[in-house]
Amino acid sequence: MIVCGLFAQIWYNRAMKKTASMIKDLLLRMTGPAEKLFACWLPARIGFFTLFILRRLFSGVSINPQLQRTIDDLPNNAVIVYVSKNKSYFEFLCYFTRYMQARLPFPQLCFEGKIRILQPVGRLLLITYAQIRHFFRHFALRDPYQAGFIREEIESGTTAYLPLVGKRDFYRSFIKSKTDPIRHLIQIQQNLKRPICLVPQLMLFSKRPASTYPTLTDIVFGSPQKPRKLRRLAILFNKPERIFIEVSDPVNLQHFLDLPENQGHSPAYLAMKLRRDLLRQINAHRRSITGPTIKMPEEIKQEILTSAELRQFMVAYAKRRNTTIFEAHHEALGYIDEIAANYSPSFINLAHRLLGRFLRVVFESVTASPDALAEIKRVSRKGPVIFVPAHKSHMDSILLSYTLYDNHMPCPHIFAGKNLAFWPMASIFRRVGAFFVRRSFKGAVFYAKVFSAYIFELLKEGFNIAVYIEGTRSRSGKLLRPQLGMLSILLHAYFEGACKDLIFIPVFIAYDRIPDEGSYLNEISGGKKPPENFRQMLKAKSMLKTRYGSVYLNFGNPVS
Repeated sequence: MIVCGLFAQIWYNRAMKKTASMIKDLLLRMTGPAEKLFACWLPARIGFFTLFILRRLFSGVSINPQLQRTIDDLPNNAVIVYVSKNKSYFEFLCYFTRYMQARLPFPQLCFEGKIRILQPVGRLLLITYAQIRHFFRHFALRDPYQAGFIREEIESGTTAYLPLVGKRDFYRSFIKSKTDPIRHLIQIQQNLKRPICLVPQLMLFSKRPASTYPTLTDIVFGSPQKPRKLRRLAILFNKPERIFIEVSDPVNLQHFLDLPENQGHSPAYLAMKLRRDLLRQINAHRRSITGPTIKMPEEIKQEILTSAELRQFMVAYAKRRNTTIFEAHHEALGYIDEIAANYSPSFINLAHRLLGRFLRVVFESVTASPDALAEIKRVSRKGPVIFVPAHKSHMDSILLSYTLYDNHMPCPHIFAGKNLAFWPMASIFRRVGAFFVRRSFKGAVFYAKVFSAYIFELLKEGFNIAVYIEGTRSRSGKLLRPQLGMLSILLHAYFEGACKDLIFIPVFIAYDRIPDEGSYLNEISGGKKPPENFRQMLKAKSMLKTRYGSVYLNFGNPVS
């Protein structure tokens, strides 16, 4: 009996071990190799049902076509690491899903993150088992950096996702001396022949710029630029077309380390420098899409009136006129109200929708080069862009602003003649970025000084500006002699330190048929040019009955 019992016990133990080994082998075949037992790695096969739900969730999120060209331009053997500013599982899952759908390299490795909820059940059990076993042996949880898992994945070419900023991760890396992922990547690159390419990504939920006066909704649920979880989900379910992914210029880590100014420095120093450069690049890219922060009109007026150059002029002006400085302030404020735009992102968004329908009725197509627009977005990160279009029609400003906004760039502020400041359109024009200027500054020195101070403030804030170098519309279709006054004001502001750089971009708008041709023929034949007013605009409704063919926007090479 004892012998039989012993044999039975041995048989039972062997059977249990064999069963456990079979289950483990089955789980490994289903979930991947044993060395990948970390929750920071997500297998491509996460389950048909889970992948179906993710694809349905993120299907409305658009990807900039520039991403495909950026990936194609990378070295063939490059290891791709997508970089984002803030740590977000929402972004990781979106990139994982959408890039897989688009047949692009999709991230599977998530630095400083654990994706437990979407792991296959079998793999999650193995990860838990491995953690428990490691804890009872070493009284610590498994670390993917110390275990060499991150290094092995990067060396094998696994596409990864790396956030730059996170409250807990910052504390762990800089206060508790835990592994900094960028420093770890630099150390890997120093011993790796194939390049690691960092590709900055931006996920935007709104084209609207940040505001200095947030609403109650923004305070509770996060701003449109940086929504919290509930607001993100609300946008994803209700208006997914608002969410779009942008790609910035990639950084080849191999080339970064080979730069002369980076030679001889420690990995910790290089990591801090690289993180700072990437954050600056991402922030500048975001501003090139949304535009600068919108301030209250009173705040803008206060900054103009307190500028050193204008204050010095007002003191001398008050002495010459034998008036008080407060009267000079009052006069200057009147000039600002006469000139200034009242830039409204909400109104611009509404106008964009309405103009889209209007342009589809009037024109067969509006065409612009995607490569030229991508170049404009790239150079606009260096400083304000000054668009210099040829002026053939009142439609020029509408087409330029519409095209830029439609391609995820802010509408520029536009030089507009004082003749367009008629009721009730003046208020509408101001809201879409128009500011009004007199045809002549002759005898209006104070007005000219206030106008220059306003331009200085626009450039200092980082707004793009459109200026018609001809000063008026060409009635013949030929370019007119340039008026240099506006360019002088812009350059004066630049030399006074309003911005680090100005980027001038020539723009030519070609029409199959110019909408203003009727009035031009009337003027050329000797008719008098009627003044712009609301009645004239109502007469222009006849445009809706006519098709004017196609429009082509051509952008010249940027001039820094």
